[in-house]
Amino acid sequence: MKQARESLCWRGIRGTGLWIGRRYQSGCVAAFFRWLGGWINAIWRGSAIRRAIVHNGAVARSWESSIFCRILTEIVNFVSSIAYVLYPVLRGSVVWKFFCALDRQLYVLISWVILALLVVPNDNWNNTYSFAAVLIFWFIASVAVRKDQRFRFKLSELTPWTVAFAFFVCLSCVFSVSRSDSVRYLCFHMTCMLLVILCVTVIEKTRQLVRLDIFAMFGLIAASGCAWYQKITGVEVDEMMVDLTVNQDTPGRVFSFFENPNAFGIVIVMLLPIALALLIRSKSFWVRLLAVVAILSSFPALMMTYSRGAWVGLAVALVLFFIIQWPKLTPLLILLCLLALPAMPDTILHRVFSMLNSTDSSVNSRIPVYKAMLGLIREHPITGVGLGSDAVRSAIASSGHYHSTTLFVHGHDIYLQIWAETGIFGLITFLGAMFTAIRDGMRVIVCRKAQPMLRSLTAAGVSGLAGTLVFSIADYPWSYPRVMTIFWLMFAMLLTAIRLAKREADGEEV
Repeated sequence: MKQARESLCWRGIRGTGLWIGRRYQSGCVAAFFRWLGGWINAIWRGSAIRRAIVHNGAVARSWESSIFCRILTEIVNFVSSIAYVLYPVLRGSVVWKFFCALDRQLYVLISWVILALLVVPNDNWNNTYSFAAVLIFWFIASVAVRKDQRFRFKLSELTPWTVAFAFFVCLSCVFSVSRSDSVRYLCFHMTCMLLVILCVTVIEKTRQLVRLDIFAMFGLIAASGCAWYQKITGVEVDEMMVDLTVNQDTPGRVFSFFENPNAFGIVIVMLLPIALALLIRSKSFWVRLLAVVAILSSFPALMMTYSRGAWVGLAVALVLFFIIQWPKLTPLLILLCLLALPAMPDTILHRVFSMLNSTDSSVNSRIPVYKAMLGLIREHPITGVGLGSDAVRSAIASSGHYHSTTLFVHGHDIYLQIWAETGIFGLITFLGAMFTAIRDGMRVIVCRKAQPMLRSLTAAGVSGLAGTLVFSIADYPWSYPRVMTIFWLMFAMLLTAIRLAKREADGEEV
């Protein structure tokens, strides 16, 4: 190596490179790009977008110390308060020691719940499984006392928008046209609410959050493997999901362990950015290998779902992830995507371009659905008709707004569906919760005050959430409570990454 560096050839190449570099630095092109970079940076520093990302609003600043937050925190910690009073009497019992031991491993139990959500076949799945598991976890965390100190769930770690959305979800049961159905759906939402609180409170280390992501990767690989098996053995074409007059060459759509190809597709959209984050940031060879297998198995599986909305959602998620991680490579990414289009199979290209075909029945069938939903919203704009797709279907049937031979299932749009179920305030608080999570995540990334793994996991959460919200413009993924639980788990993991990044910025070890 020393001889190579002292050779005439090496010195000639090095001298030429240094001469070109000096000429470039003193040239007009470099001066132009320095001016352009400074101009863009000045615009960014003075922009409203940057102010929205960097600065908290008055509500967010006063949330932790507000009376409302303190009252709700005491309500959620009611069982914990009783347990703390009884601790001196019962702390020597075997049962109490068992609960305290389990409490320290709750993040392990949550990781197994994530795996079960992804790998249990749909015919064997029951939504009461996740509801019962979360109630047990909540009880374990409530009765456990750590080092003679009272354990408390931290609602202050949630955004006020998230808590407000949970409030309007509960309130919508009061105004429901079908209260029994709404109470059943409230149990599904309660599962998600408690999971968010558990994750944000219990997960205290980055390695614990990474464990949840690793189990999600195992589940993604298993679900993708099932999709590959379905593709190899053959899936019958469902004419209810594919318009064969427009998509004659579209084969059967895989759905893996889920009931619907779109449901499986949106799960991949939520999880694939996490695989990318683990691939680029993990120091473990085995974790990187796991991420590679997850990517190589799930991306083709997503193509085999022929879910156009999921394709668009993944494109948004990946572009946003690359912009956040490597902004300078964004033009190259867009160029590679355009060059990859001709290499796509004809069946996929036809399926993509069929979104623009006005004769496609899956596109046309949404028009009367949207008209009916808007008509229902005009009649119940403030309170909504009640929680759950069953309540909306019941209200649609009695209102006479729906005029189509196709069976009405749901609103095919998460925003219209939430508005119809919970009213305008439910929709506003949901949008506020999503925007605040994305804003806080971008703040972690832009400020670069956290370790690279946390920043990348935050970027994965932000991009996956953005892709899901784009997908949800043309579909309603929460029609499957199992998918809704996965959605809020990913949301909780994003909030957890943000919380850990804030603690690290304050000098704490995470």
